[in-house]
Amino acid sequence: MTGETTLTAPILLVYEVTNALRHNPSLTPDDLEQAAHALYTIAIDLVPPTQEAMAKAAVEARPLNITVYDACYLTLSRQLDAPLVTADARLAEKAPEYNVIRLDTL
Repeated sequence: MTGETTLTAPILLVYEVTNALRHNPSLTPDDLEQAAHALYTIAIDLVPPTQEAMAKAAVEARPLNITVYDACYLTLSRQLDAPLVTADARLAEKAPEYNVIRLDTL
């Protein structure tokens, strides 16, 4: 073991972060453009959805009463047998049977 950590996320992360940035009134159009480009330079393995993963996310979202978007993160976490680290306290509370770590507890 090298002590390194691999960050992995659904490619959905790019859309979510870009959308959140778009709602930040202090960012100029140039800032937004640079931030969007920077998302592709961060050392995060972005995983495209598979048919199986989307089907699982859709099924798992319903009993947890979460969005399919959030369920995609949970599904990938299970697929990789890795913890999901999130700042979303609501998601962590709704998915206690998953290996979810709240960012504010690290």
